[in-house]
Amino acid sequence: GIGDPAVRHMGTIGGSVANNDPAADYPAALVALGATVVTSKRSLSAEDFFVGMFDTALDEDEIVVSVSFPLIEKGAYAKYPNPASRYAMAGVYVARHQDGSVRVAVTGAGHYGVFRVDGMEAALAANWSPDAVANIKVDAGSMLHDIHGSAAYRANLVTVMAKRAVKAAG
Repeated sequence: GIGDPAVRHMGTIGGSVANNDPAADYPAALVALGATVVTSKRSLSAEDFFVGMFDTALDEDEIVVSVSFPLIEKGAYAKYPNPASRYAMAGVYVARHQDGSVRVAVTGAGHYGVFRVDGMEAALAANWSPDAVANIKVDAGSMLHDIHGSAAYRANLVTVMAKRAVKAAG
């Protein structure tokens, strides 16, 4: 369900993360999973790799060679897709790592691209259930807004998608 047919058949994960589209699905997965992006010159944590909207830490003469992921205990992704493009209006990846730490990463909703939600991470570390994040709100002031949804709408979608992702992860 990621991308359109041309992307699914011809695109690569490296190309997608190098583009860092603010509504792409992969950045949330990489950040939540604690992935490492390996380039032709170095290795970077996903959080250090994604700098801002359509911006990464890649140098002009550098390409993504691979992406590695640690094993996690459980995780899932839920997104509310834009009806026309299928890109995320809000996509949330939740992951509980083997050391008990929790990461919640959001794509499609924020002004600066992918971001983490500390309050949800703390709540899920204490109680892994959809109810744990049900009342946690994200600041609408840092959300995108356009003809498809206001900033307040997207902020609410983050909470709704987080609940769905936790439920899907089990």
